[in-house]
Amino acid sequence: MSAKRDHIIEVASELVHIKGFNNTSVEDILHRSGLKKGNFYFYFKSKEELGFAVLEHQIEQFRRHCLSPILESDDTGFGKLVRILDALETEQSKTNCQGGCLFGNMALELSDVHEGFRKKLQQIFAGIVELFYRLLQEASPDLKEGVNLREVSQFIVAGIEGGIMLAKVHRNISPMRQCVRQLKNYLNALRRRGQTPIGIPNRPSERGMLQ
Repeated sequence: MSAKRDHIIEVASELVHIKGFNNTSVEDILHRSGLKKGNFYFYFKSKEELGFAVLEHQIEQFRRHCLSPILESDDTGFGKLVRILDALETEQSKTNCQGGCLFGNMALELSDVHEGFRKKLQQIFAGIVELFYRLLQEASPDLKEGVNLREVSQFIVAGIEGGIMLAKVHRNISPMRQCVRQLKNYLNALRRRGQTPIGIPNRPSERGMLQ
């Protein structure tokens, strides 16, 4: 893959993450990248095509930097799931809660107005739900009977996205941290009696931190 094409995608990803897809123009991307318009249209037929490339780029970055080190570890399915929650919280903290989740941002911005992006984002979120489902399947011997693993997986994704959105709005990691902690509490409550709770660090009370 061309280094110039990669550079365009990386620049576009940064801009779309903060400004949104519709508010990011080709001119913005060219100005930030230092490339000419001919370079852009050599690699991409349209801004829309670039938007799909941005999503693929973000998926690969998420897989490579967040998921792979955890999924390739010897941890249990439950332990991997908890570590992913922690990693997502850490990433939001690193960015000072700016930007939020690019997938969530684009879903809110484009799902009602662009069917192609809606379907692509639906596919992405379905993939994340499926990942959590597989991890819960690994952990199923330690879970109570009757737990609907698919519904729980979707609930986790919804909780994460909500926590990220609140952290972005408040520009404070506390809402995300609280959502992650409650998701861990919920997951521990699904475990069979006698299992040692894991993944919930002792933190000082955050009550009132958002006021």
